[in-house]
Amino acid sequence: MSKIAKTLVNLTKAHTKILIAALSVTGLLLVYGLGMIVLPMTILYSYQNKNCDIVFSLNSGYTNLYPGFIQDETILRPVSECSAYTSATSHKGAGNWQVAYDSYQAYSNTYPNGLYVAEAHEQSAVVLMSLTKDQIEQKQYDQALVNLNLIVSDHSDTGMSAEAWTLFPSAYTSWGTGLRESADFERAEQVFNEFKTWSQNNQKAELEADAQSELTQTYLAWGRALQSQKQFEGALSKLDLAEVASQKSQTDSMSELMAGQRSIYIEWGNDLLEQGKFSAAIEKFGIAVSKSDSNEDGAKDALANGYIKWASNLSADEDFLAALEQLEFAKETASSEAIKQSVETTFGETYLAFSNSTGTQARVAMKEALATVCQKHKKPTLPIFGLNKDLIRVGISGVDAQLPENLVPRTPGELHYIACIEEEKHTVSTRDRMALVLRTPHRNYYKWIMQFRVQLLWNINLQKTETAESVAEKSFTGKMPPPFPDTVEVTYISGPPPTIEELTGWLESVIR
Repeated sequence: MSKIAKTLVNLTKAHTKILIAALSVTGLLLVYGLGMIVLPMTILYSYQNKNCDIVFSLNSGYTNLYPGFIQDETILRPVSECSAYTSATSHKGAGNWQVAYDSYQAYSNTYPNGLYVAEAHEQSAVVLMSLTKDQIEQKQYDQALVNLNLIVSDHSDTGMSAEAWTLFPSAYTSWGTGLRESADFERAEQVFNEFKTWSQNNQKAELEADAQSELTQTYLAWGRALQSQKQFEGALSKLDLAEVASQKSQTDSMSELMAGQRSIYIEWGNDLLEQGKFSAAIEKFGIAVSKSDSNEDGAKDALANGYIKWASNLSADEDFLAALEQLEFAKETASSEAIKQSVETTFGETYLAFSNSTGTQARVAMKEALATVCQKHKKPTLPIFGLNKDLIRVGISGVDAQLPENLVPRTPGELHYIACIEEEKHTVSTRDRMALVLRTPHRNYYKWIMQFRVQLLWNINLQKTETAESVAEKSFTGKMPPPFPDTVEVTYISGPPPTIEELTGWLESVIR
């Protein structure tokens, strides 16, 4: 082949390569230009079909291939909308309920006519319900109730609304119960009142009764807590509120309320007893008894014990008569065998203390015992005489005579015997005569008088003080009376009575 031929062949190949290159560049330019139109349309199509994953993928290629100044701005909004909605969905999938809810709300506010607005509304309710359940589990009841109200108000057209209505009662109840158990009674009262108001506003009578029942239990627990702190008036006021709430709840809590009131009055009375305020304590015990038909809760025994304590205090102050009066009340009130035995024991202790007393009441009791035995011929009513077995002494009645100290009783317990002395006047001789009683210048005045010389006798009946039984009798004769005097004023001229020595000697011989 000649050089010319070779040259022509080489030129032909070079032209072919240039043509192919030109065609390739032209094709690429056509494809690039076509992409500027096709890609935005495809992105919009994928958005309309709610396929945000393809939207993001195509948009990534589109933004990498084409500079911003030639990009189609119409695809910015759907891409941003997809981004906002999928971001909220991603947070929901991760369980970030609050962030997810805020994201769905942000989407709805930003794109009120957006493609996903219905889904965002529904999913907002779903994540809000999940958030609410978490808050209930974490005992964040106040926030949970806010969200439940939000669901029923803003998402009433979703499936979560019906479920929200069912959670209100349990949320209120769990919240109030927890506060009550932690002794935060004031806040518990507030929560159950809010529950009651919610029930009334939504015309749910059964739930309103449940709220009133929980209020009843709250006031009862509150009353018990105040009672333990000895704030008895406050405790009773809470039980009054419990009674009102119980009536409104139409539940039978009266027996529990009455038991609570009795318990408060009993404990209040015991507290007053410790302070020595016996009259006030008895008043509280009396109220407790008035609210009880039996002694199951010890109201009657508490009252009887109050009388016993008061009696012991009075006895210590040597007011034995008042102490015995209180013990009589205790005897009438005591219900259990243990308290009845306590009453009898205190009676014995009081009688023994009275028996060993030298005070005013003891002296009066001994004087009255002398009159009862010697004049009324009865035994003394008080069993306090002759209890001292070491000192046996005797009292005398009927004459003004003083026995020696070794025979005179100082306490009722020493008064074993009473010598009832009847003084008899035995006439030895009589005299009657006219006696000048007045002399005047004109006349003298006389009167007829009779005089008696008498000998004194003591008729003694020695009796056992406790039983008024006679144990010995004796008569003593006094000395003869002196002669009649010349005076006219004296009617009876008595001789000396028997001597105290005679009486003492005989008494000692008998009682020893």
